[in-house]
Amino acid sequence: MSRVDNVYFSMLGEGPLKAQLIRKSRELELEGIVRFESPRSDTFPYHQSLDLYEGQMAKVEIRRLRQPEDKNRKLKQLVADLALDKAMHHEVLTKKLLGLHANGNSCATSSASSP
Repeated sequence: MSRVDNVYFSMLGEGPLKAQLIRKSRELELEGIVRFESPRSDTFPYHQSLDLYEGQMAKVEIRRLRQPEDKNRKLKQLVADLALDKAMHHEVLTKKLLGLHANGNSCATSSASSP
């Protein structure tokens, strides 16, 4: 069997056959080519780096894996925008209240002009 540089077979996770598979990869002198990776909760970055697996992942599946990441980014942006809006409203209201107080006006007085 000829060797090709930068080509690896990665197995992700744990399972009852892991020890047997490790032994078999040693017997076949595939150490360094067959990689046994630790389990991961977020597999999208790992899948993104792969060229193919289990018969080549469809682009639709990659998009589906990426959706929670995109949604999270959009939600973070929305929260940041709302926080900025809140800070701006607070600043405007504070300036108005300070202006009313400096002019001797009470917040309880009516803004309607008297005759």
